Amino acid sequence: MYATFNTAKLPILFVTFGAEPTTPEEFKTYLETYKKHLESNEKLILIFDASKAKYLSAEYRIMQGKWLKDNKDLLSNKALKMIFVIPSLAINLLYKTILAIQPLPAPNTVVKTMEEALAEAEELLVVK
Repeated sequence: MYATFNTAKLPILFVTFGAEPTTPEEFKTYLETYKKHLESNEKLILIFDASKAKYLSAEYRIMQGKWLKDNKDLLSNKALKMIFVIPSLAINLLYKTILAIQPLPAPNTVVKTMEEALAEAEELLVVK
């Protein structure tokens, strides 16, 4: 499975990525599930764990960019912050490539560890 969603600590939503999706349908499922979580919850702090992710092919980067464009308002209204755990320089480059296609409509940051991501999310919850 390309991505798993963990709602155990809502309003923090964890999205953990594995290797590259095996099929376009698997990637579409990820995007559909992501949208359902945004639609069904109040504002969320999204933590994307890309520490095991592989470089996405152009096909998936284009799909991601289109999805971001199509769901700009939903993300803007529902994402308090998007925190990306990206220890890999190559995946960090991918992240910047996707943002060049379609900038994120919500505050976002990149950290290198899950511990950093959790600390930032918990700080947001205290301030909120």
